[in-house]
Parts: sequence; C-alpha cells; structure tokens
Amino acid sequence: MADSPEKQADSRSESQAAGGGRANAAAADTAIRRNIVPEFALIAGWFIPGLGHFYIGEKRKAMIFFIALMGGFIFGAGVSRLECLSFQEHYYAIIAQLGLGVLTLPVVLYKHFTNTGTTDPFTVNTLMDPGLLYTQVAGLLNFLVALDAYERGIALHSKKDSNNGSRLEYIVVSPDMPCRIVCLHSGAS
Repeated sequence: MADSPEKQADSRSESQAAGGGRANAAAADTAIRRNIVPEFALIAGWFIPGLGHFYIGEKRKAMIFFIALMGGFIFGAGVSRLECLSFQEHYYAIIAQLGLGVLTLPVVLYKHFTNTGTTDPFTVNTLMDPGLLYTQVAGLLNFLVALDAYERGIALHSKKDSNNGSRLEYIVVSPDMPCRIVCLHSGAS
C-alpha cells in the first residue's frame, strides 16, 4: 500500500535530518527536552561569545566561536597596546568593539580611567589600524553569532511547540547550508 505524500515527505525529511548532522540532531533532541528561551540565547551570546550556542546545546560551535572571537579581540588589543580601545579617540569603533560583549567593557574602562595612552603627541603606533580592525571585526561578528544563537533557539522552540499534531517542522542542517522544511498535514493518520 502506497504512503501518502505527507508521510513520504516526513520520512525523507527524517532521513535527511539523521544523515545531515548527528551532533545537531543530538543538540536538537536535548533542546526539545528542556525549555529553550531564544531571547536568553541572544543575550547570553552577546554577553560572552559562544555562550548562546552553549545554552542551546551546540557546545562545539560555542568553543569555536569563543576561541576565534576572543582570540581576534585579544590579538588586536595586544598589537595596538590597548590604544585602539578609547571612548575619546575612537568613538564609533568602540561601538563595534562593544559588540563583543561585556568582556570588552572592563578593558575600555581600565584604559579610560588609568590614562594609559601615549604621553608624547608625536609618537605614532603603526599597529593601531590593524588593532582597530581586529577588535571591530570581532565585535561585529559576535553580533552575528548572537543572532545565530537566537535564530537557532527560535527554531528549536518552534519545533518543540509544533509537535501538537497539526504541523511538523524538521530542521535540516548540513555543512553546506542550513534550511528549514515545514510539512503540513491534516492530522489524520
């Protein structure tokens, strides 16, 4: 006896989800069992790079994001000798740098209150521009990483809510491109 098109689509989606990424499927199963709050994933992801992904169960991504973003920020701040972190000299750059989260704020406040800037106005730090670039890119990328954690939190939350029989939603994540497959059925078996 032939299966209905909905059941065939469901089985295809399940096989794609199973083969597409076992780690993501395990994270999704863990997230469904507990209550995911997407807004908390967003704030946690901004607060500390990767913490939003850690919260939703993607621990490997969390470690990669934390090491990459903090490494870029520390490298940029180090090569510029903290001169790229200044409210007075780089007002617009500091907004991008604060995208890295609350971990940036203590460094900026330390620099601001201790006046560790150059005392000679003719001294030029030739590594200021690379330092600005690295710290700004790390901050702006963390905005995107936090939004990714929020989006994945919404997807996991909607998958949990959609298991009421009227709508099945499968999230297929492959190394090439994540996509969402939504299968609607009438609820009749």
